[in-house]
Amino acid sequence: MKIFISLLILLILSSCQEEKLSEKKLAESCPKNYVPVCGQPKMVVCPKGQLCPMVMPQPRTYANMCFLNQAQAKFLSNAACPIY
Repeated sequence: MKIFISLLILLILSSCQEEKLSEKKLAESCPKNYVPVCGQPKMVVCPKGQLCPMVMPQPRTYANMCFLNQAQAKFLSNAACPIY
């Protein structure tokens, strides 16, 4: 059981690191102008045979439409997302 929990934590941490790297790549290819837009990030798809939570991510504020499009997020509004 301890091994399973350790593997689960390692999987979660590694997926967070991948997200940070992809955000850095996006930042390098989009203009730096700040015109906030709200978007719904894509739902994470688990590889076949892998256990992961299927939870819809919360809407996220992107710096501009370029960042939203590169993240393949669904456009929601032309302003920062509301904070709940």
